[in-house]
Amino acid sequence: MPIRVFFTVLAIAAASSNALAEDPFIQARQAYQHGAYDQCISLCNNVILTKPKNAAEVHALRGSAYQKKRSFEQAVQDFNQAVQIDPNLWIPYWSRANLAYDTGDLEKAIQDYGEVIRLRPNYADAYGNRGNAYSRCRQFSKALSDHTEAIRLSPNDPDAYLNRSSDYVDMGDLDHAIGDYTRAIQLNPDYLPGYWGRGQAYRDKGDLDHALSDAQRTIGLIVYDGTDLASRGSAYEFLGDYKLALQDFQAALQHFAPDEAILSNFAWLLATCPDDSIRDGKKALALAQKACELTKWRDWQKLDALAAAAAETGDFNKAIDYQKRALAMNEGTPKARQEMKERLSLYEQHKPFREKARTL
Repeated sequence: MPIRVFFTVLAIAAASSNALAEDPFIQARQAYQHGAYDQCISLCNNVILTKPKNAAEVHALRGSAYQKKRSFEQAVQDFNQAVQIDPNLWIPYWSRANLAYDTGDLEKAIQDYGEVIRLRPNYADAYGNRGNAYSRCRQFSKALSDHTEAIRLSPNDPDAYLNRSSDYVDMGDLDHAIGDYTRAIQLNPDYLPGYWGRGQAYRDKGDLDHALSDAQRTIGLIVYDGTDLASRGSAYEFLGDYKLALQDFQAALQHFAPDEAILSNFAWLLATCPDDSIRDGKKALALAQKACELTKWRDWQKLDALAAAAAETGDFNKAIDYQKRALAMNEGTPKARQEMKERLSLYEQHKPFREKARTL
């Protein structure tokens, strides 16, 4: 699910170009926008010493630069200071919420997105991000409500429909999910996550012809980020081109910050691939465990991947435990639950699970 994490720059009163160029805060913002985070922090330090009227904005900007450098403790300190200086400035709540989301503190993220919505009630991205946080907490009705509001506020945003389609999938409503994926594709005919998600929904409905068609379309599109790479990797896996699938997942981990979906999908490939040369149980176990940690062990799909990885390493007792925990959540479509029960039966016989081989 896409989450918007950009740093939004506040509007500044009109001034001469020379005055703007000489303003250290403007320079700090420009440094941030060009990825020069150390320079941005240094300039913000100098501005803060002058005790400016816009101190809250300066702390928020410096906090965002620290976040980019993965200095999370210093980032939180700046965001907290910004909120204390000006509790009616929405930007530090937004930045602090995104950081909390990225580090797995979902309750804090939900709280701060709520503050953003209080201050900017028509900000679609705040509803979208809070909906994603609710979804990760398995609070699907709240996620659906927020994502529906995001669509109302921004009806031409394909990401908004993609987010809501994930809610429908989680709730087992594949027809509505396919409708939202299709609307996202209508808004952006080259929208890779839309094709891949819709293909998976078709697969879960048993419509393999449409599933294969969407998978084929997925691998022909341009990738822009780690999520796109992982989606294309899963498409290659579904089509039986396991080496290209492996390359895409490796690239997603190497070049982008992995989220829980990338980790668990890669783990699934490494644990269940019918090609012996691709499987790597130990690596699959590490990836799946990280995905479970990021989702606070509350996502059945991540536990399902962890069970498959444990079975691949030969630890069938843990595989059985993880699979039972996934089933106990009572989530997923009837087809997905039946497949989990079948995998549990395999693990109880001390057999790992293998995907069926498919060739292009």
